[in-house]
Amino acid sequence: MPSSTKAPYKRIGEKIRIAREQANITQEEMSKMIGYSNHVPLSLLENGRKSPYRKLPEIARATRRPLSWFLEENKEMDALIWKARQYDILVAELQKLPSLRFPLHYSEMTTQEIGNELTRFGITEPDFQSLFKTWSKLNEEGKGKI
Repeated sequence: MPSSTKAPYKRIGEKIRIAREQANITQEEMSKMIGYSNHVPLSLLENGRKSPYRKLPEIARATRRPLSWFLEENKEMDALIWKARQYDILVAELQKLPSLRFPLHYSEMTTQEIGNELTRFGITEPDFQSLFKTWSKLNEEGKGKI
């Protein structure tokens, strides 16, 4: 769980982002609503790199949230925010790995194409390749035996 001592504005910044997104307001729109000429200062607020306190009343009005919602400690909400941030980081990193992308769903590939992709992933064990190539053709009883 994130520590509020390491990033004192991080929790509030993430709540600002959540409230803005739930209100279907873009960063550019919100920036204008709270008196910024561009989205950069708001981005700094949402990322916890700038104190949100001066603009918080305006942000609360724009997102139609009570000011207390941004300030109150809610361990359950904080845990969900942290998990969502970790998931977003993981997905972003996985998308950078072209080797994890199959050109087609395996059920649409020929046996040779599946073999080529498994080899590309470094899976060369013949028994495993054979199992994977026939998996979509197995009935539920056959899959249960495996």
